[in-house]
Amino acid sequence: MTALLPLLAETGSQTWADLAGGAVVLLFAWMGSRFGLFMAVVWGLQALFSVVAAFALLDWTDGMLVWAGMTNEFGEFWRQTIAFVTALAVVAIAIRLWIGASVEEGATNYPPLVDLAGGAAVGVVDGLIVVGILQVILQMAPLPERWAFDPKQSALHLGAGIIELVGQCAGGMAEEDREIMLDGEPGFRPDKLDAAPLAPAAVVDPSAPPVEKIELPQWSEVFADVNWNQTYDKGEKFLDADGDGQFTWVLKSNDRNTSKTRDIGLRERYKLGPWVTVRTLDKQLVQRLQRNGKLGQIVGIPWPPPGGFAPGVTAPPDGGAAAVAGPDQPPAAPPSP
Repeated sequence: MTALLPLLAETGSQTWADLAGGAVVLLFAWMGSRFGLFMAVVWGLQALFSVVAAFALLDWTDGMLVWAGMTNEFGEFWRQTIAFVTALAVVAIAIRLWIGASVEEGATNYPPLVDLAGGAAVGVVDGLIVVGILQVILQMAPLPERWAFDPKQSALHLGAGIIELVGQCAGGMAEEDREIMLDGEPGFRPDKLDAAPLAPAAVVDPSAPPVEKIELPQWSEVFADVNWNQTYDKGEKFLDADGDGQFTWVLKSNDRNTSKTRDIGLRERYKLGPWVTVRTLDKQLVQRLQRNGKLGQIVGIPWPPPGGFAPGVTAPPDGGAAAVAGPDQPPAAPPSP
C-alpha cells in the first residue's frame, strides 16, 4: 500500500480525471436508456444552456460572493471557481424545475426500442458534454500542482470544446468583442510595427488642432503565477505571443477595446490554468521590480530604471548587463557609453 503512494502522487488528477470521465459517459448512457430519449435530450440541452449561462453570470456571482464577505485568503483563491459552480448549479436546477412543471408525465412516450437505443446514444453525448464542463472546472480550480489537471494530456480533451461553445453562443456581442473574450489581446514586441493593416494617410488640415499620439499600453506575456509572488519565475507556464520561445517581459498590447487593461481570453485561461493564477505584468510593475533589484535590464525598458533604485538597492557593477532579462532570457546588451 505504501508503495502505491508515489504512483498516486505522480499520476495526480490526470489518470483519475480520465477514468472518472469515462465513468460519467457510461453513467449517462445507462441513464438515457433507462429514462428514455426525451429526458436524454433534455439533459444535454440543460447542460449546454447551464454552462453558457454560468459564464455569462460569472462576474455577477463573483460580486455577490464578495458582497457576502468571501474576501479572505481562501476566497481569493477559490471564489472564482465557487462562483462558476454556483451559477452552473442554480441555472441547471431552475431549468429542471421549469421542465418538470411544464411537461406532463407520459406526454413524450416513445416505443421502448427508441427510448432504449436513442436514449443511450444521446446519453453518451450528454456524458461527453458533462465531462467537458468538469474539465473546465478542474482547469479553473486552484488545485495543488501535483493534482492539477492538464488538458493536453487528457485522453478525453473536451474542455476546449466547451470554451468554443461558449464563444459561439455569446449572442449580442460584436465579433471583435467575441474575439477578445476568447483570445484576449496578445501584443507585439515594442520594436515591431503593429501587424494590423495601416490605413491610408489622411490629408492634414493645417488649421486643425494637432492630434495627440496615443501610446499603446505595455504588458508582459500571459503566464500562470502558480507561486503567487506577483512575478514570472522560470518554469511557470506562459503563452509565447511573439513566438521567440522565451518569456517576454514587455509587449505592446493590442488594446482593441481601449480599456487600458490587458484582457485575458477564455482560451488563454484554459490553456494555462488555474484561472486565478493567470495574469500579466504591466510595464510599471516590471519597472518596480527593477527598482527593487528583483529584475535586471531588459529590452524595451530604460536602464537604469526611471526614478532610480529603491533605498538600499544598488545596480550591478556592469550596469545591469549581467542581470538576466527574466529567467528564460539571455543577458541584455550593456548600455552605450
